[in-house]
Amino acid sequence: MLFSDFPGQERATKLLSGLLETDRIPHALLFAGPEGCGKLGMAIAFAQALLCTDPLEDGSACGQCNQCIKSRKLEHPDLHFSFPYIGADYRSDDFVKEWKSNVLDNPYLNYELWSSSIKAENKQGKIYKKECVNIVKKLSFKRYEGRKKIMIIWLAEYLGIEGNRLLKIIEEPPEGTQFILVTEHTEKVLNTILSRCQLIKFDKISDIALSKYLVDNKNLSEDRARDLAFFSNGNMLNALNGIEQNTKGEFELFIDWLRKSYQGKPVELVAKAEELAALGKDGLKQVFHYGLQFLSEVNRLSILGREHSRLQGQTLEAADKLKGLLGLSAIDEMEDLLSKACYYVERNANAKILVLHMGIQMNAIFKKR
Repeated sequence: MLFSDFPGQERATKLLSGLLETDRIPHALLFAGPEGCGKLGMAIAFAQALLCTDPLEDGSACGQCNQCIKSRKLEHPDLHFSFPYIGADYRSDDFVKEWKSNVLDNPYLNYELWSSSIKAENKQGKIYKKECVNIVKKLSFKRYEGRKKIMIIWLAEYLGIEGNRLLKIIEEPPEGTQFILVTEHTEKVLNTILSRCQLIKFDKISDIALSKYLVDNKNLSEDRARDLAFFSNGNMLNALNGIEQNTKGEFELFIDWLRKSYQGKPVELVAKAEELAALGKDGLKQVFHYGLQFLSEVNRLSILGREHSRLQGQTLEAADKLKGLLGLSAIDEMEDLLSKACYYVERNANAKILVLHMGIQMNAIFKKR
């Protein structure tokens, strides 16, 4: 994996390239950022650069040498991984094949996808004592062939108090050892660990960067890519999931639903409820989430004006019209309605009845204007 594989992270890439170029790399780094921003993939790309035998002038990996090939396949013997799992007796070594397969399929992997793949059900994964002991043991051995021995701890917030077992080795690691911790919630990482790491912050992917990626790599039209980028709110996982779920854009689905709700014709409301219910649970959640994003932008448009809006083209025109129909309090009511709908659909409410009921309620909100 290379830095260029992950869009929208120019600031972090510049910082990491600077560390590589000067070869002044703290022995413990903490990659922190929101879900779907690419921080895990960037951690692997950084590890690949550290192991590369023929790095480029800026210190990044060449992508061609034997070390890079092994790193890209996650098969380098000096590249180690630790991650949360179920059961206090687990070691990452016992399940690393499954985890690597998930990462290679989707370097934007989150805990929900990982727990689903291991059939964790309602059990909460952790990085337990036995795994921490195993980390210390592995890093006590000599390097096999790389310039460094690298340990990537994915979702370091799952260490909990067991992280105290790693304090000494993080502060004084064996020679040539590099720690890269990856987290979505720095506030849940022990302060004693935070103080021993240099923080590298990752941003949400911008709408422009995400849209361009979708056009260039997923063969989407510019309109569809822009629609998905807006809905995804900087999260590549949401965007990729959106490609799989709907061929009809969330904007078109949501705006048509608003239009039918505004008109309030019973037959059309029932037909729309049937159409949205047919999307299935995940597809329906996407429309609800898009609606929340869209209404938030209508609020922004009302308060700050067009120059501060993330919307463009037909979505901006639709938002402009909607703010003329609904005041801020009415938009708040609709946002509350959609938030509750997300909760109910997640708990397997009857989708058709839920959407029909919401259409009736939205009609009532429009009539109050």
